[in-house]
Amino acid sequence: MNTRELIVLTSLCILSTNAFGAATTIIISDGDDLAGAIASASHGSTIEIHSNDTFVTDLSWSHKYLTIEAAEGYRPTIQGSIIGIKGSNRTGAALTGLNVTGGISVDSTGTTYSTLRLTDLTIGGNAGFGGTGEFRIDVDSRNCQYNGTTIISGTSDFSFGGYFEGNTFADDILMSTLTDARIRNTKFYENDFQGRVISQSIGPDRSLRQYTFDRNWFQRGLELVSGTYSTLEFTATNNLFGRLDSDTLGNETGFELRTGQTQVTVDGEFVNNTIVGFATGIDVTLYESSYSPDKLSLSFVNMLLDNMDDIKNFDIGTIYSSLISDGTFAGTNGNFGGQPILGLNGRLLTGSIGIDRGNNAVASDFDFAGNPRVLDGDLDGIPVIDVGAFEYMVPEPASIWCALAGCLLTMRWLASPNRLRQAK
Repeated sequence: MNTRELIVLTSLCILSTNAFGAATTIIISDGDDLAGAIASASHGSTIEIHSNDTFVTDLSWSHKYLTIEAAEGYRPTIQGSIIGIKGSNRTGAALTGLNVTGGISVDSTGTTYSTLRLTDLTIGGNAGFGGTGEFRIDVDSRNCQYNGTTIISGTSDFSFGGYFEGNTFADDILMSTLTDARIRNTKFYENDFQGRVISQSIGPDRSLRQYTFDRNWFQRGLELVSGTYSTLEFTATNNLFGRLDSDTLGNETGFELRTGQTQVTVDGEFVNNTIVGFATGIDVTLYESSYSPDKLSLSFVNMLLDNMDDIKNFDIGTIYSSLISDGTFAGTNGNFGGQPILGLNGRLLTGSIGIDRGNNAVASDFDFAGNPRVLDGDLDGIPVIDVGAFEYMVPEPASIWCALAGCLLTMRWLASPNRLRQAK
């Protein structure tokens, strides 16, 4: 019996076992029926693809949890979309190592559930997560490439919880809530946002949105909008906003917060973020005079701002221990102005202002690049955190000696008799 016959026989045996409802592992090879395997697989089963083929099917099912993954060394293509995958509270999917030519559309009405774990996927189309009614969806996405717009949207008790790490989003992310919808404790960690990230609550919605942004790259900025009776809670630490090698940000804002009419609660904290290259760095816009200031808690600490206009409409809130290059609030709360010396990625370079000028009381353990925080960057014997997303890394002594040795050798060569005779 050859290997191919053995695999087919094994698959048939497994599919036979599925008829009795037992969780199994199904092997899919070149030319096999992936759609049929999905339809026949029981709750808890794993479909392992040993092929680089293109499979024409949608990934769609209800009332069961399936794992579909590429075997080591393979990268199959799904010519279709990830749709549906909803039902009872055990419904969901774990998808790994796939190219999906279409998009993601997971939505529902009524009391349904969906749990998605997405790892190392390429999504060709738009990704949409949403619903109406008591639809609860939880998404864990890691190291995925999203090539279309990503939309998270819901109303009437819709509930979304997400963890996004190491993903690349080539287009905008839109997150909106209406009428008691909730985006719960959603965390964004080390993602590359190439489009703009926008979160908004619409109308008198009584919604809740909770975000954590840590070590992300917002190439075109972050915009948070709160409607009437809504609650917005967020922290943003060690993020980079903008691109120093581009002039396409001239009409945009790095971070923008806009509130609705009345009874809006905002609790936000920005710590050690770099915002550079925008028309406006930070813009906090409140709705006329009907807003109650005691419902806004907003602080900016250890920030690095270098934009055409660093701060706009910033009448309330607190900013301290920050480098604001245009001089706004300089001399107040430890803030200072001046032009930083930055590398192309926003990193502080040797001799720049901002090194050892932050506040250690809110220091994190690591910076945007994963390097340790709170170093003695100015070599005065006192470790102090830097402003911005990056901690300045003092060159190793060996590097300094190599640089000095190179200078000395160059000077000796320039002053050598042979060199002087050649110059005559």
